[in-house]
Amino acid sequence: MDHKVAVVAQLLGILTVVGTVVVFGIYKLEEMKRRSLAALNRPSADDDRIARLEAAVESMSVEMQRLVEAQEFQQRLLEGERSGRRDSVGG
Repeated sequence: MDHKVAVVAQLLGILTVVGTVVVFGIYKLEEMKRRSLAALNRPSADDDRIARLEAAVESMSVEMQRLVEAQEFQQRLLEGERSGRRDSVGG
């Protein structure tokens, strides 16, 4: 009878240890899931950096467009001066 009690006690001990490990593992998996979902929902520093980079590129684009317009205007003025000289020399 003592042998049967010892076996039952050992089995209960093993089941307790295995159950504890399983429950702890499930708890850790759920915690990892919660953390990863929270990290996905939280805006990262990269998002802020990309937004600043986009704003800088947009600003440079506007400035480049202004430079092109100024050069086109200057080109038209130079062409007007050249055509005026031709008219006065030819006429």
